[in-house]
Amino acid sequence: MAKKKGAALLEISDLDVSYGKAPVVIGASLVVHEGEFHAILGRNGAGKSTMLHAVSGLIAKRGGRVRFDGKDITSSSPEKIVELGLIQVLEGHRIFPSLSLQDNLDVAAYPIRRRGKRVDYERIYRLFPELAAKRNDPASSLSGGQQQILAVGQGILAEPRLLILDEPSGGLAPIVVDRILDVAAQLAHEGAAIILVEQLVEKALRRADTACVMDTGRIVHQGTAEEMASSSVVREIYLGHG
Repeated sequence: MAKKKGAALLEISDLDVSYGKAPVVIGASLVVHEGEFHAILGRNGAGKSTMLHAVSGLIAKRGGRVRFDGKDITSSSPEKIVELGLIQVLEGHRIFPSLSLQDNLDVAAYPIRRRGKRVDYERIYRLFPELAAKRNDPASSLSGGQQQILAVGQGILAEPRLLILDEPSGGLAPIVVDRILDVAAQLAHEGAAIILVEQLVEKALRRADTACVMDTGRIVHQGTAEEMASSSVVREIYLGHG
């Protein structure tokens, strides 16, 4: 039975993004609802990360609109977007290597402390116990996989209303990838929206409620995860047919 959708949380309308004169995202439109787990699929260079960087305010938009929880955030700063609860975990474990693991979590918790709320650090250590024993170690001493887990933990600690995970599987063992994706699915079940960019299509669609496919800067297909799993468009994009 299909999961009942919450209210629209993120609304992307006719978004265009260019690098110089080269268009990278062309007329992209997408709606993600509260509690929805949405997977964005597509080959490398399809425009997936660029679209989400524009949504998060990290790069300029050439055209279109972005709304979050009914508010127009098209021209908002990344800091303001984070304060609204839209958190993006960037590809490539972007952490602070000179700080300890715990200090990295402290940085991520700033929006929570600013609102006067208690920060539940132990939740991250329960979800990812391999981090607990290293909480006082420099982040630079962590393995690449542990650094990626720390980056995901930072995103979760910020209590996002929408969490964007951009290729979280990079450099991780399959069992750890499964745990990260299962945690993301749990967050969606608890009411947060999730957007996942992932090359591991089968793993992504197993957790997602809905998905879309991007190709050459355009969203070319959207549907439920079940529909996408059997879609000829997905096979064409990833297997190179058509």
